[in-house]
Amino acid sequence: MQELISLHHIKKSFYNDNGETEVIKDLSFSIYPNEVVTLLGPSGCGKSTVLNIISSLENQTSGSVNVYSKVGYMFQKDNLFPWKTVYKNVLIGLEVCKKKTKENENYALKLLEKYGLSDFLYHYPEELSGGMRQRVALIRTLVLKPDLLLLDEPFSALDSQTRLLVQEDVKNILNEEKKSALIVSHDISEAIALSEKILVLNKRPLTLQKEYLLDFPKDSLPSSRRKLPQFQTYFTAIFKELNHESA
Repeated sequence: MQELISLHHIKKSFYNDNGETEVIKDLSFSIYPNEVVTLLGPSGCGKSTVLNIISSLENQTSGSVNVYSKVGYMFQKDNLFPWKTVYKNVLIGLEVCKKKTKENENYALKLLEKYGLSDFLYHYPEELSGGMRQRVALIRTLVLKPDLLLLDEPFSALDSQTRLLVQEDVKNILNEEKKSALIVSHDISEAIALSEKILVLNKRPLTLQKEYLLDFPKDSLPSSRRKLPQFQTYFTAIFKELNHESA
């Protein structure tokens, strides 16, 4: 099966007047179609830098990044423009990429209707709940029809109850639209609830500590996964892995 992306021995350092700061020591992995992968590691270990390298916002110091698919990036904050309506916010990417065709506008409307936002087309972001804002931000990324979504801690700004609901939303949308995703997180439960594969990373300089392939029913949602016995088994194993690394 052809990879969507593959990283081979990526290294990344930043330089300033004080010298070199090594952020990524050595990282290799691949992502395949219909696969949700989470980069799980402590805050500040360099997870977001990996996404920036994949999306060409930053260059690696050495190693190779092969991108064989169209990539869409959803940042930590929803970054909705407060002076634009929901519908206008969703169309921004199409306008920037000069892809605002009637067909793509109709696709945007179809997604907004499919995921419960058709009654809010002409509302402004301040009139939406945090969960709805995240849904709008995700749809804004989806209208560009990426094969792979890069999601940088997409639930970190939400309260705990809303976070669980939005995780359910996001996983359902990924399943429905048959999209792959690379998610950055430092929340073990979140990673298990959403992923097919978890890459446990150590603290900076980042390397891959261990890979977990999760055995859950196909297209299962977070709420159903949390009820299964293997959820706690995975949690315990990954917690020990992270705690051992930080000890």
